[in-house]
Amino acid sequence: MKLRRIWIKATRGKGFQTDFTSQIGQSWGTRQWRCADSGFTLGTDCSSGCWAILDAVEFMAESSLKQYAEHFWKREKLKFGGGTVSVEVGEFERGGDPVTLLTKWHPDKLPFERASGIHVELHELSLADLETLTIHTRIVDDSWMLVRGLVPSPPTCLLKDLAAHFRFVGFFERNDELARDTGQWKHYRRWAEKPKDNALRRALNQDSPMIQVNEGTAMEIVDGWGRLLPLLALVQEGFTFDPFPSYVATTAT
Repeated sequence: MKLRRIWIKATRGKGFQTDFTSQIGQSWGTRQWRCADSGFTLGTDCSSGCWAILDAVEFMAESSLKQYAEHFWKREKLKFGGGTVSVEVGEFERGGDPVTLLTKWHPDKLPFERASGIHVELHELSLADLETLTIHTRIVDDSWMLVRGLVPSPPTCLLKDLAAHFRFVGFFERNDELARDTGQWKHYRRWAEKPKDNALRRALNQDSPMIQVNEGTAMEIVDGWGRLLPLLALVQEGFTFDPFPSYVATTAT
């Protein structure tokens, strides 16, 4: 037996985090998981009479909001290619607290848009996880989407639907400045130039996104939809998917 920690989506209640044991080498979708601290069993056969597994996200390591914030600012610094950095990145370089700076300059990049009461871990996201991610409702028809003619109809927050929509309207084939100035377009074009079988291999290993788990187990992108959307769009076009690490945040209990 091997002790593993995972996120569970179950038929009753909301997603929760706990320790489960499982037989090594079995498919999670068909095996039972026994809760290490309470002893009840989860499984697709609903053997406990109460629960059935719908989805799981593989735990990798404990993390923290500070670690994520440091990762965010280091990634922002890379955007300047060694040249003069922005005011906010300059503050980070001079030793500013990464979480405080995130609160000051990019509060929307904080999970749940707050800097306290948050628990953060690293998880490995599978293709099934990627396809269930959502964006915040305010993004669907915000000015960024409107000016580029990308507002989906009917409205959707689901990443896999948005990736399909971007492809359908020909966004990645555009060559105008509004398209070229986006992370979605840049990442897509860069990855699309490589062979389909290895273009996405370790593509996000050093560029982990941040996901928050909302009420009802919905996993919402906090930081990274400029990378995650083109990645999923390419998978939809036949590129080989490679699992990647992601920060996953929940409200601390």
